Amino acid sequence: MIALIERLFDMRVGEIQVEIPPRTELGDLAFPIAFDLAKRVKAQTGQKQNPREIAARLAEGIRGVKGVARVEVAGPGYVNVYLDRANYLLDAATQARPLAPLLGGKIIVEHTAVNPNKAAHIGHIRNAVVGDTRWPKLGIVASV
Repeated sequence: MIALIERLFDMRVGEIQVEIPPRTELGDLAFPIAFDLAKRVKAQTGQKQNPREIAARLAEGIRGVKGVARVEVAGPGYVNVYLDRANYLLDAATQARPLAPLLGGKIIVEHTAVNPNKAAHIGHIRNAVVGDTRWPKLGIVASV
């Protein structure tokens, strides 16, 4: 999305805001970037642009990207993206990759079973909440 914005509007953007819509019918991801771009274009060129038109240009640029099922412009200028979940799961299932931690170290799989005959409290799920805690500067590794 950042490269598309830089190509379409010839301006640099750092990070862009991504939201998760409140309902799945509105998409998997929502980008409200068109509102900010409308302000920036007006400040840079003096020309006023409609955020919905900017969102339509961005949506057109996102269509056809691998992993995206469809893109819609919603409301006054949101770009709603629907991910191609079936293809993603198929790719993930067919690629044999070892399960490895992102930062190195151990992988801990915790199973929490609360006794259904009494009220649950934080003590029952302590291990799932705390998990594996590390303080590398102190040389302490604590696994609860």
